Amino acid sequence: MMLDETLYLPLTIMGIVYFLILLFFYFKVRKQKKRYRFENERLSEILSTSPSGFFYFLPSGIQICSRRLAVLLGVYEVNPSFDIILKKLSAKSQNVLQKAVFNLSQTGKEFHISVSTTGENVRLNVSGIRATKLDGTVVADVLWFLDQTDVLAENETFKNDLKNYRLRDELFTMAFDGLPFAFWLRNHDLSLAYCNPAYLKLAHVKDEETALKENTELSYEAKDKMGAKLLAVAAKSSGEEKSETGTFIVDKKSHLMQVTEIPLGQEKSVEERFTMGFVRDVQNEHALKLSLENYLKAQYQVLGALSSGIVIFDANSYVQFYNKAFCDLWKLPEEWLMTGPSYAGILEKLREKRLLLDEVDFVKYKHKELEQFSTLTSLQEDILYLPSGRIYKRMMNPYPLGGVVMTFDDVSDKVSMERMYNAQLSNQQSILNEMPQALLIFNEEGRLKLWNAPYEKLFDADKNFLQTEPLLMDILESQKSFWVASDDLWDLVRQKILTALENEKEQTELTTSNDTVLLLKMTRLPDGGIMCIYSKKIN
Repeated sequence: MMLDETLYLPLTIMGIVYFLILLFFYFKVRKQKKRYRFENERLSEILSTSPSGFFYFLPSGIQICSRRLAVLLGVYEVNPSFDIILKKLSAKSQNVLQKAVFNLSQTGKEFHISVSTTGENVRLNVSGIRATKLDGTVVADVLWFLDQTDVLAENETFKNDLKNYRLRDELFTMAFDGLPFAFWLRNHDLSLAYCNPAYLKLAHVKDEETALKENTELSYEAKDKMGAKLLAVAAKSSGEEKSETGTFIVDKKSHLMQVTEIPLGQEKSVEERFTMGFVRDVQNEHALKLSLENYLKAQYQVLGALSSGIVIFDANSYVQFYNKAFCDLWKLPEEWLMTGPSYAGILEKLREKRLLLDEVDFVKYKHKELEQFSTLTSLQEDILYLPSGRIYKRMMNPYPLGGVVMTFDDVSDKVSMERMYNAQLSNQQSILNEMPQALLIFNEEGRLKLWNAPYEKLFDADKNFLQTEPLLMDILESQKSFWVASDDLWDLVRQKILTALENEKEQTELTTSNDTVLLLKMTRLPDGGIMCIYSKKIN
């Protein structure tokens, strides 16, 4: 059955209109989708500029991951899913994040948690927030991932440093608290910043809090002292250590103590400097000092009365003491010596007075003399010859308190007598050497004091041995081979020789190992010594 032509045309027109309407809506929806996609991409690009990575869930089920988050977690897939992101986290972090995201999707409750990747290489703060329109329509559930690895590492370092600083502060406090003397620290305004228990005891304060709050200062028994606070002012302004000695009441007794303030932070300006102070008990030290002064005073009185010239120099070669004998020996004015001249000055003065022999190089001589103050370690003795002909014996010794002690004795007469004695002794020796008999003389102790050349020749004696002043029995032992050829007869011969001492009026006849007959006469001398004379027997 054919449609009526009158109906066909309207239907055709209606179909065309319907098609055009569908086509219009198709392009409109397509344009909208394109616009939405553009807006979404633009929004994603804007969000990508955030320092945090993000991941969001759309109501339609679409999941969007930012490139920053993917790079942060080492994910290289394009727009990875949430499961892929989870796999990059540690097992514990996966569980925590999954529960938080589930609660966000069901209740819209935001969360803030910390997660970490496998191996704890990356540590993240994750914030989950639901984005909605004004009418409450859900736009997306957004997760923000903020990299906290460096921040947390810095925090960890800061915590460790803070812990170390606190430990060091605790150690310093324990050390200062344990000091057996009062110790304190001051702020830049010189108020007390710290004081130890010994300070509290000396200041008569019950606790540190009270002392710091009231800024309690130490008080001397006497009122004419500067006090620690004024010492601190002086130390801070000058940049140098300042000390003062005064008496304090300790256990109801007066104690002499030394208060010291030392500036801290000298590289800073005066206003920014701190100070530290301490108190040292010098009661015993002061007593020892007084005792030493009294001892030295008594010692100087004794030394002053001696006939030997004595002078004491300190470690810097300046005169500390001299006696009258020293002034007289060297003809030095006492008023000048009282000024404490140096040893170099004394040498110059003696040179001016022509009391020293002329030196070719006086500067070199003076330098050598001054070296004694740094090199002298034991007693040293020398002889000084003066232009006047006088002879002084000088003895130098290190002084226990530092420096050098010199003593001078005029030995001119003694040397002259020794020269006369030696000349006389030389003459006597010459006479003894001209004797035909061999001679030995022993002192009262039995030691050889004199012998003559005929004895050396007769017994072929060792001169070096004789000069050691051997005993009589040693001399006999040295003669052993001269008297006997074998040891068997030696005891008899030695006894015969010793018997000669008992027969002083007679000569003892002895036969040598080569059958030579000698006569021995031993005589006791008035001073207790013994004289032995050996002579050949004349037939």
